[in-house]
Amino acid sequence: MDKAARAQHLLTDEFFTGVVNTQRESYIYNILNSQPEQVDVREAAYIKIRALDEFVATLESLAQQPEIDKKRWKIF
Repeated sequence: MDKAARAQHLLTDEFFTGVVNTQRESYIYNILNSQPEQVDVREAAYIKIRALDEFVATLESLAQQPEIDKKRWKIF
């Protein structure tokens, strides 16, 4: 199985997407339930959400790469 197929498999796997969503919800919970003076807690949770989003975006990019390659103009 190539990288694109493996990435697509992860993105459609219920367990994987469940873990990602649970983790994201945990970080959001930390933000919403932090005290006003706990700026560092909110910032850390926000950074983790962004990292998680970037990770999923990388997988999505890998999964879509074959379609992108098909549509790319062939110059040579």
